[in-house]
Amino acid sequence: MADGIEAKLIRPAQVAHDLNNLLGALVAYPDMLLMDFPDEGLRDPLARIRSQAKDCKDDTTIVMNLPFTYHTTGFLVELSGHLNRRLSTMEIYLDSVQRLTKGDEKVECYSGEMMDAIVHCRELVKHLTGNVGYEISKQDLNAIVRKVASQVLKGAQFEVEFDLKAQRMINGNELLLYELAENLMVNGRYAIENSPGDDGQLVLRTRDFSFERPICLGGMKIPAGEYVNFGVSDNGPGIHPLIISDVFSRLYTTKGGRGSGEGLDIVNNIREFHHAYLQLTTGHFMGASFDLLFPAYQRPQE
Repeated sequence: MADGIEAKLIRPAQVAHDLNNLLGALVAYPDMLLMDFPDEGLRDPLARIRSQAKDCKDDTTIVMNLPFTYHTTGFLVELSGHLNRRLSTMEIYLDSVQRLTKGDEKVECYSGEMMDAIVHCRELVKHLTGNVGYEISKQDLNAIVRKVASQVLKGAQFEVEFDLKAQRMINGNELLLYELAENLMVNGRYAIENSPGDDGQLVLRTRDFSFERPICLGGMKIPAGEYVNFGVSDNGPGIHPLIISDVFSRLYTTKGGRGSGEGLDIVNNIREFHHAYLQLTTGHFMGASFDLLFPAYQRPQE
């Protein structure tokens, strides 16, 4: 996405992923130093650096594997405190290593890279609590769809149809809704661009719906009320019936090495956060259609 939106969409799990990579290096560096410098005086501080980095790595792995709705402010503030304390401990022991090996260019190179990694980790820890809270406000799905499409579908060599007829607004978090729309459009684009033929089409639609009484839709019981539909349909290869039940599972992907398997899991989590309903209509070689039904905006009670 564009820089401004992409920066806002950094989620705790993404920050934790970057932290995890840096911490992996901090776990490995002490072993590398001990191989080249088996000095007993270095063994204890390097072992302690490695232990602290390993503990931090275990914590960030937990964040990576939690659904985003568990990333509460309290949880992330507490975690940030733990990480910063361990990083401070690593700095203290790294200072000991530098003093014990002063003048050795190779050790100075290793320790310099370790200190850079620690500094970078501190910067990332600041971002862990930067976007939590998920403020709910009045949102225009039509505007969100157009903005995301202008970025995600830029340069697409297939037809994109905007069928945006919704008049109502919804209650939602702007950044999460951007991410939901982005994931659905990315999937639709991939399906079309990896299909034979040159008649690809992606349809983006919004609609208003009103139900005077509860209805059943795709096995879901939907209460009476006013809703806004957001749908994304492609005429790609569709989803084989045997794997439909798996596509919303975390880490499941049909894109091989080009997919993380998190896109539709994120969509489903964001749907739950907004108390929305989701229906998938597809068939092998029949394209795929994802339709979400959001409760319409309700003015906050005085």
